[in-house]
Amino acid sequence: MAAKLKTARLDQGFEIEPQDDGSTKLTVRGSGLGVALLLAVFVWLLLMSMGIWSLIMPMINPQTEAWLLPVILLPVAITAGWQMFRRRPFVLTISDEGIRKGSTLYPISQISEVFVDNAREGDIVASGVVVGGAGAVATQSATMSANRWWRRRLAAVSYRVNLRHGRKVVRLASALDEDKATALFHYLTHPR
Repeated sequence: MAAKLKTARLDQGFEIEPQDDGSTKLTVRGSGLGVALLLAVFVWLLLMSMGIWSLIMPMINPQTEAWLLPVILLPVAITAGWQMFRRRPFVLTISDEGIRKGSTLYPISQISEVFVDNAREGDIVASGVVVGGAGAVATQSATMSANRWWRRRLAAVSYRVNLRHGRKVVRLASALDEDKATALFHYLTHPR
């Protein structure tokens, strides 16, 4: 008896919605910070908050214990706000005329390139050539300093997809991981 083959589910990393006018609406959501980085941000903010409040509150009112509430709430609010900002959606409309972001249309004939770069490392991926640091994170040393760990984790979710319209660079999406940025790049640059 032959084994039944399963068809793999295609995950582009973004939503694709065909429109009535023949265009395609893409909704790309940022990748966020990831659990480890989110926890590191929260702990760092909590320590900073505890240090600042422990210096300020005894000067204002030494008998109060009410300073514990802002020590916890402020880091939670800042961490949640940063995560929501990095997971915000980007909406693009692709048509035969060009790429529309918001209310601005960038005609195909005026777009000289679509490229991927990394806001933290400066890597640029353009013209369909993928150059990158995919293996850089996998070869981390166990004794890596916290600062290097932080930068690499943040760089892993700091890819941006851009287009060049004349001399202007237009950001189409940011705060993406490498896989999502590469998938969007290929979707925009390869004929469907």
